[in-house]
Amino acid sequence: MGFDTERLIISSSKFSVSSKKQKYSSNNVGSSTAVPDQKISNSGNLKYQNIGAQKDVKGNDISSLTPSLFPSPPCDSRKRLFHLPSISSNEGNVPTDNFCNLYPTPKSCNNYRSILSFGNIYRTSNPVNDVSGINGKMGLGAPEPSQSSKNVLGFGGCNHGHGSIIKGVKNVENLSNNVCEVAGSKALAEKAPCRIVPHFDSVEKLKNAGNQEYRRGRYMEAISYYDKAIALNCHNAACHNNKAAALAGLGKFTEAVGECLQSINYDPSYSRAHYRLGTLYTRLGQVNEGKWHFKQSGHDLGSEAMQRLLHIEVHLTNMQKAIEVQDWDHVLKESNLCIEAGADASNQVLAAKAESLLKLHRAKEALQFLMVVKNLEESKSRKSSEEAQCLLIIETQINLYLGRFKEGVLAAEQAVNLLSNSESLMWLRKARGVADARKAGNEFYKTGKYLEACSMYGQGLQHDPTNSVLLCNRAACRSKLGKWKVAIDDCNDALRNRPDYSKALLRRAYSNARLERWEESLRDYSVLSKEMPGDHVIADALLQVQMEMKKTKGACAYNIEL
Repeated sequence: MGFDTERLIISSSKFSVSSKKQKYSSNNVGSSTAVPDQKISNSGNLKYQNIGAQKDVKGNDISSLTPSLFPSPPCDSRKRLFHLPSISSNEGNVPTDNFCNLYPTPKSCNNYRSILSFGNIYRTSNPVNDVSGINGKMGLGAPEPSQSSKNVLGFGGCNHGHGSIIKGVKNVENLSNNVCEVAGSKALAEKAPCRIVPHFDSVEKLKNAGNQEYRRGRYMEAISYYDKAIALNCHNAACHNNKAAALAGLGKFTEAVGECLQSINYDPSYSRAHYRLGTLYTRLGQVNEGKWHFKQSGHDLGSEAMQRLLHIEVHLTNMQKAIEVQDWDHVLKESNLCIEAGADASNQVLAAKAESLLKLHRAKEALQFLMVVKNLEESKSRKSSEEAQCLLIIETQINLYLGRFKEGVLAAEQAVNLLSNSESLMWLRKARGVADARKAGNEFYKTGKYLEACSMYGQGLQHDPTNSVLLCNRAACRSKLGKWKVAIDDCNDALRNRPDYSKALLRRAYSNARLERWEESLRDYSVLSKEMPGDHVIADALLQVQMEMKKTKGACAYNIEL
């Protein structure tokens, strides 16, 4: 690649080509030549640019007198050098006269040309000022380009050797540590596309941007803009109110209430914040607070929002009365009506519905309902311990009812961690006692120690006397010990508390058959065969019971089809 040395000016201050080549002394003065008004071929595909105002290759004004420290680019392995630019005005710490005496030029100091940056290539269309009289470490004086050349010399770092020409780079400083462009090759790396986030410098613009995101249903982005606006002006009531709306859209009603309260704190007469608080308290089932804020917003008793709140109040009252008399069917009905009326985030209503399902022996449905409630954003962001504890205690009861003792202990521990009171501690002791007793009893049962296993299940029943799982397990131990009657008693107690418990029904059917109570055994086996039609063990047991009944009383008496 060739260069026309008559048209190129290269700075050479303390320039070292390689360790094997001649090193230039720091006291030597480089020379420059330029031939005006001659055509030059762009050999080596270099791109030349005309010289304009007195600026360096970065486009910066270098008319300052004081030496400036130019940072080395990421690919530069040299030590950083001090470049002393010329003076175009009487500024700085060194007087102009002294500078002119020290570095005489054919022209005045005001016409003195600035110094070229190290390693850059320039083209000039004007003759270079005669600077042969300049000595020292300043480098070469020359007219400066209006724009920096896109072809520069490397400094021995990254993928370029010292003095290598790098094409297509505006300046060396723009080279990154990981990205260096080489002429004739592809880029080594490309920056991943990123989303351009607009910059807003006022609260109003940020609020409007958040409003646009809210209308699109992008609540998280809207909250981000509202937070930025609040950071600029924390006393802006509208921003707090709008953030509450976005939080409500995410289902975080408790946090939304907090933002509305902040808004009213800064502007007590802000009707929109009062109305939003009324709607939030409606969904949370807090009737009295909702009424007050609806009135503050200007809504009377005849408004639709107030009428909806009054309907919820009626259903809540009826639900409480039904709970007091333990009318669980009525509790379930009123709790569903409360949810339909709008109190779908009320912990009181949700807990009442789950408990009523449990008392009506619909424990699996109750557990499924609680799992849906726990996955709601309101449950995840709930901060009040009293509001969440009731749901955790109901969850503990359901898990113990279904024999999920490990999950029951976990729910009880969460309730105690949330709020340690007598109720939560009682359920934690009960859950742990039942779980430990069942575990120890099962170990004895597996090893054939039925008497010890029966004793351990009895200890667990002291914590929870109506637990169907422990009653059924004790009935199994008593059956192994030949105590058929007491085994039937345990099964009856278990089925009284849990009518759909198949294991207890099976053990009772087997115990009745051992006592030759064929009618009772046939009834239980018939129910089991309908529930589990593909179970061959139950089918065989049912057939055997039918055969025994035929032998004792005859097939015609019962019209049994074998």
